[in-house]
Amino acid sequence: MQIYTHSEAGHRHINEDHHVSSYHPANSDVILCAIADGQGGQAGGGAASRIAAVKCVELCALTPVDRLFFPKNWPPIIASADDAVQEDREAGYSTLVGVSVKQNAVCGSSSGDSEAFLVTRHEAILLTEHQRRNPPIGSGGAYPVSFKSELKSPWKLLLATDGVYRYVGWEAITEILRYNGGRTAIEMLLKAQRDSHGGLLGDDFTAVLIEG
Repeated sequence: MQIYTHSEAGHRHINEDHHVSSYHPANSDVILCAIADGQGGQAGGGAASRIAAVKCVELCALTPVDRLFFPKNWPPIIASADDAVQEDREAGYSTLVGVSVKQNAVCGSSSGDSEAFLVTRHEAILLTEHQRRNPPIGSGGAYPVSFKSELKSPWKLLLATDGVYRYVGWEAITEILRYNGGRTAIEMLLKAQRDSHGGLLGDDFTAVLIEG
């Protein structure tokens, strides 16, 4: 598996997105990843997204690999990240998507409106379709919704904040990922976001692309 990332501030010049990725310490064939988007319009969004993403991956690293591929074991991880954000006085609210990925499966959970999107040779699946936007991460009452999917090579898994999909659109994202990969795909997503907003980034852009 290969992983590619890009995160960049939008028009506000302060990037309130955060992402973390690593290999599981007990199994280097498993990628752990979290992406979070601090809630705009309120103080502490950047701190919230950083705490949420970091806490999620830290907890995943402490969890046995086999447990990470059962959806029922994910809500406590997201809930603990929610509590960690709430307990920090400088943190506001955030979204959160966390995943564990191996060559033949992805499993995770989410809260908010950041997304996990799977593209294969024959289909495109919004894994986070049923997530709940409220209450947000940092409220202490977030309601995480888990997901799991088998993976058949070749596949591409995109974790993205709303600054990506709201400006680019799912149809265009599918087209880009189906025919492009790696750093090229990330650069095309970034260009599409800019093209939709007069050459500027309309919002913070954070994308994590995992390919297998």
